[in-house]
Amino acid sequence: AQYAGRNRIGIEAHTDSGNASGNMHQLAAIQAAAVLDYLQRKNQFAPTQLFSLAHGPNHPVADNTSVAGRAQNRRIEFVVYPDPI
Repeated sequence: AQYAGRNRIGIEAHTDSGNASGNMHQLAAIQAAAVLDYLQRKNQFAPTQLFSLAHGPNHPVADNTSVAGRAQNRRIEFVVYPDPI
């Protein structure tokens, strides 16, 4: 809250590549929505300042073939956009 000012903040959820039985985009959407809900309940941001985005496995930062790489790919990022509310 102290660094974003009145700028829009994206809560962007990422997953690893998952397994054949799981929908990783749906998981990312649920995770991002949970963080958004938590922050809105804390009342530190204007209602229109936050939005969520589910990337799923589309933007890995590490190799999904290793346990350590998959752990790095499971993350929530807060992105401060230059758009003011």
